[in-house]
Amino acid sequence: MFGSRTIVRILLKAGADPNIRNQEGVSTLYFATMYRETHCLQALWEAGADTEYMDEEGSYAGRARGQDPEISWSEL
Repeated sequence: MFGSRTIVRILLKAGADPNIRNQEGVSTLYFATMYRETHCLQALWEAGADTEYMDEEGSYAGRARGQDPEISWSEL
């Protein structure tokens, strides 16, 4: 397990940006989706994470979700 719902919620409550991206422009929401961290996804989504943001290569959280048909936004 890569994510921790408690840590994510603490960071978001302390003011962390739910839309922060790494140096390649990949969002935290994308990584949470890719690694099937549904609790982290929910926390990011509730904090206003942009589900439609695309990185420089045209990847977005919905695309990571599409790579694994078991993940859907309805799980949130």
